[in-house]
This record gives sequence, structure tokens and C-alpha cells, in this order.
Amino acid sequence: MKQSIWVHGTAARAEHVGGGGPSPAVAGHEMTTVDSKAWTDVVGLPSQNGMRFRGQSGKVNRLFVPLCVPLVIDDTMRAKVALLGIAFATDVGVEIYKVSVGSGPDDLLFEWPRILAGNALTGWVENLNYFRIDPPREVWGSLCIIFDVRFNREGNVTIAGVGCDLLFG
Repeated sequence: MKQSIWVHGTAARAEHVGGGGPSPAVAGHEMTTVDSKAWTDVVGLPSQNGMRFRGQSGKVNRLFVPLCVPLVIDDTMRAKVALLGIAFATDVGVEIYKVSVGSGPDDLLFEWPRILAGNALTGWVENLNYFRIDPPREVWGSLCIIFDVRFNREGNVTIAGVGCDLLFG
């Protein structure tokens, strides 16, 4: 049995916040406001298209998107994640340099250290915005999709949505 689970990008949160307003930021991870809107350096700017963050030039940050999944069908069967899909867009000079999938404490299921940039909001291209996890990995807790983002120049990254295909049986 296979099931797809998706979550809207507005669930995305930044690990390091602040830098564009009154809130302090961790050195090297400063964000800035999106469209000059107050507090968006802390919480991002949600919209129907997802969550948009704006980073300062020369900085890096990490974005987290939680993905709740049904873990157990019965006592003998756990879900296995087989495919990860992400819908994202970056401005010129902004790149996602690693995508990871975690499950539970200290359990990294998948890591894709590759530069992803541009507009991947529509359509599906393997190894750009969807990745096969082979062999599929058992899920032991809720999933967290992690985006490591590098801002080579000031610009935006939008996370529109993330999802996965789960296998049971």
C-alpha cells in the first residue's frame, strides 16, 4: 500500500531568526524583512503560495518543515518513506545547498547535498524537486524536512510545500 502526505509551505520555520528589525540575530545567520513587513525576519511571510523568507547577503540559515505521518498500521508494520517532493523557489543568488529528512531524535533518513536553485514550484524533475529514497527507510517519528539555505546575495527563498510517498507492508 502507498500513501502520499503533503503539507503546505506555511508550516516552514527558520532555525535562526531576526536581524532585520528589533529582534537580535545569531551572527552569520541574519535574516531581513520580506517586503519591508515587520517581524518577517522572525516568522517569514506566509501566503497562499507558501512561506517566504529573506536572508542577508553572505549569510546561511536552516528551514524546518514538520510533516506528520501515520507511522504504524499495526504492531508489525511501520511506514517507510520512499520519495520526497519539495516545491520551492529561490531568487538569483539564493540556493538550497542541502535537503535532509529526519525522523525522531537523531535519526537522519536521507540527505541530499546538492545545489538547488530557481523556480521549482510546478512540474516534477527528479533530483531537483523530488528524490527517491532507495531503499525506503522506516519512519520512527514524525518527519522533518530540513533545508540548508545559502544567501550569496540578499534575496528570498519560498517553500511552497513538501511531501512524501510512504509505503506500508
